[in-house]
Amino acid sequence: MDLRAAGTIAVALFAGAWLSGRLAQRVNPAHLIMAFGVFAMVMGAYLIISTYSRLRH
Repeated sequence: MDLRAAGTIAVALFAGAWLSGRLAQRVNPAHLIMAFGVFAMVMGAYLIISTYSRLRH
C-alpha cells in the first residue's frame, strides 16, 4: 500500500468535504436541491447513452 498516495487522497477528501460543507451552508437549499436533480438527470442520461452505445457494438 502506498501510504503517501493514501495520505494525499485523505487530505484532499477532507479538504473537499470541509469546503463543500461551508459552501452548502451559504447556498439557498432550493438551489442545492435543483442542482442535485440536474446532476442526477445528467448522470442518468449518460449511463443510458453509454450503455446503449455499448450494446449496439
